[in-house]
Amino acid sequence: MLDLLLQGGTVIDGSGNPGYRASVGVEDGRIVLLRAGPAAAKRVIDADDLVLVPGFIDPHSHSDFVFFLEPRPDMKLRQGVTTEIVGNCGSSCAPLAGDNLQFLDPHVEEGLTTLGDYQSFGEYLEKVQQHGLINNQAVLVGHKAVRTAVLGMEDRAASPRELEEMKSLLAEALDEGAVGLSSGLLYAPMCFATTDETTELCKVVAERGKVFACHMRNYSSEMVQSVREMIEIARASGVSAQIAHFMLAGKDNWGKASEVLAMIDGARHDGVDIAFDQYPYPAANPYVRSLLPSWMHGGGTEATLERLRDAKLRDKAAREMEEGVSGWESISREAGWENLVVLSEVLDSISGRTLKDIAELWAEQPAAAAFDILLDDPHARLIAHWVNEEDLRELMRHHCQMVSSDSSEPGPLAHPRTYGTFPRILGEYVRTQGVLTWEEAIRKMTWFAASRYGLEDRGLILDGWQADLVVFNPDTIEAKATFEEPHRYPIGIEYVMVNGEMVVEGGEHNGRLCGRTLRHTS
Repeated sequence: MLDLLLQGGTVIDGSGNPGYRASVGVEDGRIVLLRAGPAAAKRVIDADDLVLVPGFIDPHSHSDFVFFLEPRPDMKLRQGVTTEIVGNCGSSCAPLAGDNLQFLDPHVEEGLTTLGDYQSFGEYLEKVQQHGLINNQAVLVGHKAVRTAVLGMEDRAASPRELEEMKSLLAEALDEGAVGLSSGLLYAPMCFATTDETTELCKVVAERGKVFACHMRNYSSEMVQSVREMIEIARASGVSAQIAHFMLAGKDNWGKASEVLAMIDGARHDGVDIAFDQYPYPAANPYVRSLLPSWMHGGGTEATLERLRDAKLRDKAAREMEEGVSGWESISREAGWENLVVLSEVLDSISGRTLKDIAELWAEQPAAAAFDILLDDPHARLIAHWVNEEDLRELMRHHCQMVSSDSSEPGPLAHPRTYGTFPRILGEYVRTQGVLTWEEAIRKMTWFAASRYGLEDRGLILDGWQADLVVFNPDTIEAKATFEEPHRYPIGIEYVMVNGEMVVEGGEHNGRLCGRTLRHTS
């Protein structure tokens, strides 16, 4: 007798093939596919007017620390996300080596408090599993964790000896369960790494058949050059390269989607394995500190704040932010101060206002206003409205696109993607606009990511595979989160199962923790 039977309904299996009528059973946490005939089950759910799909896989998430919080935030689970790939943009919680803890994100210390001491990547994964997960997590090892363990936050290239030390740390993390390497070449200290250094690290990743996921150096003024760098890293190292949260940012780039997609297609034709993920919103969510030129970040946060107190250095940084510098992405120049909305938990009086408006309120230049904000709140964020909707749709249609959220904390600084990414794809870009078919959208949200990141027995509805399942109403599924009200849950997600256990019913989380840490399988 089956543990559960989802009776009737339309199965879209994640492969991209046409949907079909069938029932899906669950037994001992595994899928039992029933194309015809009744079956006995302990519980039967009528899915006649619903769609049954594999659990959604978010390949670019920053939920590393979300499982530390109580009660467990369920904003991803209630979207149908049963697996998240974390450790992105070069920032992972492990390994802890040398003195690198002081340079890593603040939530890593929170994690140590909650999880207990760990150092290696394998120890970290074990601690996470023991703590319990609301959904499955696969973890990338961050370039920042590896580089700071050897060089700290120094603004220079690695020596041959230092590079070998980094490669050794990376190999150890990959062998202990990391599904790949992530980098954020816009951010310190990764922005100090040469293309050759990154390529050498990627050779270690390629040897193990894993993925290199990267926030490129530039998505605006030098976007084409940045795509070219990604292609060359993949070509020279043999790694499977993933461009993180791909977008064409800044008005000078609008309309170039066909050009950059042709570059990707050409590279793939030549045997280079490169793909990308994308979130379905025309605005990014960087930190305010991302506005600063690269040289401002050398030495870490305290060194940056000290530079912000120096009038001459402030003037130099402001000039570069206004004029731009070769090899660096000036978000303020490409987006415009009027399109940068500040989000701060510390500065309530200005949170939700643009930098242009804040500068006028404070009677100073916008760059100076940004500096003063950082001195009071180094963790302030932005909503950067700098993407064209037509380009967003063209990237979305490409066969090498997969859906991601790039989301992090569910707190006051949330972007609507944290609550709405996957239902927005299905409600807005499938049902309403017809940009994608149901089948293609589900492939981009399930099997494409599972196969690329080596997640065994997930991403398809097949007999014997893990029962990570989502059941939704195709007539009502819709994201409700907006930039003005980012904390609204979607509608239309009726049931979610993680590892064969029901965790969402009628759109509500039942509080169960059924997730696992996942490793890459070659």
